Formats: sequence, C-alpha cells, structure tokens
Amino acid sequence: MNKYLNEKITPYVGTESFKLGMKLEEVRKILKENKIPFNQTEQSNKGTTSAVPWVFITIDSSLTFCFAKDVMYESDLVIDIIDERSYVRKLQIGDTGVRVQTSNISDITLNLAA
Repeated sequence: MNKYLNEKITPYVGTESFKLGMKLEEVRKILKENKIPFNQTEQSNKGTTSAVPWVFITIDSSLTFCFAKDVMYESDLVIDIIDERSYVRKLQIGDTGVRVQTSNISDITLNLAA
C-alpha cells in the first residue's frame, strides 16, 4: 500500500507530505521520485466566470490533489471503497437496497378493498 494514503489530512493545511499551496511540479516530482503511479486530468472551465483550468492528480483512485494556476488548493481522500464493497456484497445476495413490503399489515385501505 502507498505510504501517502496513510497520512493524516489536516484541514486548511493538507497532508503530512503535500501541503496546500504547493506547486503542481513539486507534487509531480515527489510522486515520480517515489515511483508512485498517478493520473493527471484537466478541466478547462472555458465559458465560466473564472476560465482558469483546474488540474487534478489522483493516486490509487483515492487521494486527489486539486490545482488552479498550478497551485494546490484542495486535497481529497475518497473512502468510497468500503461503501462499494458493501454494496457489491449485498447485490450478490440479492439485496438491491430497495425494501418492498410484502406483509400488507400497514396498508389498511388495501385490506378493506380486497
């Protein structure tokens, strides 16, 4: 497991190794030096009030660094993996997440109409 995924995220600061305000190239250099695979994407924001493109670096589909004007302004740790595994497990046993009542106990009008 990647050591950076175990670091604390401190609000308004960043992680232990990656601080808010770091330059995009600094982050890329650290990741490359440590042979950490990452995905970099860009959102152009053309036609918006602030047409500044955003750049996102994502590590292991979990940790994302967000940049505007090549400066980190946000870091996110996604913990959807636990929820996704729970959903897949329930789906495998036939639980789609929608409960259908079959007892007819609480529907008085249905019993009267029958």
